Amino acid sequence: WPAAWLLRLARGIVTTAAGLPYAAVYLNRTLLCVWLIAATGMFVIFLLQRRRQSGVFAACLAVTLTAAILGAALWETDPVSMTALDVGQGACTVLRGGGATFVVDCGGEVRRVLVTLDITPEVVEEAARKGCGLIVSHHPVIFSPLKKLSGQDVAFQLVKSGISAICMHTNLDAAEGGVNEVLAGIFGMREMEAFAEGCGRVGSIEPVTVPELAKKAQKELASRCNQPFNGPAVQVKFADTGKTVRRLAVISGAGGSLFEDAIARGADCLLTGEANHHHAIDAKRLGLSLIAAGHYATEFPVTAAVAEKLRTAFPELEVLVSEDARDPYTYL
Repeated sequence: WPAAWLLRLARGIVTTAAGLPYAAVYLNRTLLCVWLIAATGMFVIFLLQRRRQSGVFAACLAVTLTAAILGAALWETDPVSMTALDVGQGACTVLRGGGATFVVDCGGEVRRVLVTLDITPEVVEEAARKGCGLIVSHHPVIFSPLKKLSGQDVAFQLVKSGISAICMHTNLDAAEGGVNEVLAGIFGMREMEAFAEGCGRVGSIEPVTVPELAKKAQKELASRCNQPFNGPAVQVKFADTGKTVRRLAVISGAGGSLFEDAIARGADCLLTGEANHHHAIDAKRLGLSLIAAGHYATEFPVTAAVAEKLRTAFPELEVLVSEDARDPYTYL
């Protein structure tokens, strides 16, 4: 954190002198390690030049501390990255923790919240129009380190509008009452168990054929999603082994590659959002039916559950579910 504030100070001096309208500083674990090594090296050289005798002890201490910090950073499995943004509307801090929770804090008081799957320009406009000071989403605003910002970037649009954001990705996939438990509940799953590193769910359902299950998925998911301007809300495809489904595995989003995990848990069928050609061939060859019902369709239903939990936890807030968050695809 001290390092981050030093970076912000340096950024402020440089951007003010250059007259830039905005700036971004991205501090990840690798850059922090390099910075620590360089700073310690310069400090050691300075001490050795000024006071050779006392400098030796100080240098050894500095090197030891740096080694300990580097070891802790490299050992850490969930590093935190920080991005400091300023688009002329007040400073904003962006935190990202290992693909889990992502926060854009614009510092404003929140009275109304908008819950969504994705934060798109349309959703930012909707939040501004409805007076929402915070957007809570499943998918993060930034997946990769920021190198520049422009008016087309959603992070820029959020800060410029003074709208904060909280994004919960894989932690919401795996959470109790999260994305996959909501998806499993749609199909009446019993004796639910976690699989795929805790993200997916597998359990018993009433016996059903794969075509019947696919039709149910299309109907039930469509009723829980925002309707598109054109075409059907949900497009479903399936690979059928002909075996009745009694044990179902579900994993939202792009879960087709996890078919072997579903087989290992005794599933008759894996229902996911996306699966490619080879996933379907291999799964069917190994005796597992596969249903792909769309990334958006298998994840958007969690928004209602998140909104309800927020209303319960923060009764003073007005919590809305986005009406403008739609599947980016149009289906024939």
